[in-house]
Amino acid sequence: MFGVPAKGSRLDYDFSDVFNSEVSIITSNAATEAETKTALRMMEKHRLNLNSIITHRFRLDEFNSAVKTAMKGDCEKIIITS
Repeated sequence: MFGVPAKGSRLDYDFSDVFNSEVSIITSNAATEAETKTALRMMEKHRLNLNSIITHRFRLDEFNSAVKTAMKGDCEKIIITS
């Protein structure tokens, strides 16, 4: 799940690394509200084993490290939290 940032949110990051390394950042905005609610209920009831796919966790202030880890390609799912 990805929380949508507030309107006007900014991220101070040098994206030249992303472009030069041809890294893709793909947002996941194709879920409907009903699908999102169903997924949240499943997560709440522990019907999804999401821990098995999360390989790295970073705080928001570690965003640069998260991108570097993703660029190495030795991860499955990276979680960034505030």
